[in-house]
Amino acid sequence: MAPLEVGFIGLGAIGSPLAERLIEAGFELTAFDVVPDAVARLVAKGARAAQTPAAVASAAEVVFASLPTPEICREVALGKEGVVAGDRIKVYVETSTAGAATMQAIATGLAGRGIAMLDAPVSGGAAGVRSGHLAVMASGSAEALDRARPALDAITDRLFVVGEVPGQGQIVKVANQLLNITNITVACEAVVMAIKAGLDPAIVLKVINVSSGRNSATEALIADEMLSGSFRGGARLDIMHKDISLAVAETNRLKAASLVGSVVQQVWTLASNEDGNQDFTNIYRYFEKWAGLSEAPAPAKNKKPAA
Repeated sequence: MAPLEVGFIGLGAIGSPLAERLIEAGFELTAFDVVPDAVARLVAKGARAAQTPAAVASAAEVVFASLPTPEICREVALGKEGVVAGDRIKVYVETSTAGAATMQAIATGLAGRGIAMLDAPVSGGAAGVRSGHLAVMASGSAEALDRARPALDAITDRLFVVGEVPGQGQIVKVANQLLNITNITVACEAVVMAIKAGLDPAIVLKVINVSSGRNSATEALIADEMLSGSFRGGARLDIMHKDISLAVAETNRLKAASLVGSVVQQVWTLASNEDGNQDFTNIYRYFEKWAGLSEAPAPAKNKKPAA
């Protein structure tokens, strides 16, 4: 039996390890990225290189994408050399976080060419990809899901089908990010407050993590990446700003309350406007700065993590 063929577009911090897992699972992979070195690294692992998204969509029936912004998602899918111009693709699996409106627009544009859309944003970071425990929140037709399922099963054991309409997966993802980014933000604020009061942050975190205030940021992120001085969470600060902004936009579009989310968005807007290319964990440094504990908001050594 011939190996299944898939395509992958976008080889950043999440896309690259996702593509690697597909190769390791025995899929023949055709890949494209605007960064030649990213493609070259994957070719060295057995992938084939393509020169455009359209070329990827002419090489495989199932094509994945992992892209940083809604604008790029639209261009890659529907642009002149986008996947819509491919002559083999049957299902387009969007793992990006770009908002419901973007996914609905892409789905509509692709449907005119007989291409099904699977909205499948992910959560868990690069570590989740490598462990196979990445959460995938899929929405789309049963037929699209069935065709893409062998590849999806190769990248995760946590596939959640949340609906039949592209865009519904995005709502679940931005809801999760609203919680995640809010947790990170207020955890930084709380720990910096305790430090300014003269307390040992390690002891403070131990207390929090057996108490009602514990969350994913207090349990690992603050100690491992911020207090340690590592600041290598793996995603750019402006990507997290994009995600909280999408969450607030969806809340406003649905005419739901956007009170806490809007305040959190403002915090990340301030930091992103100053330097969005740095690792997102440097948000902690801004709380230090605002508390008068430091002058520099971010260490230069971690200015530009992978996209």
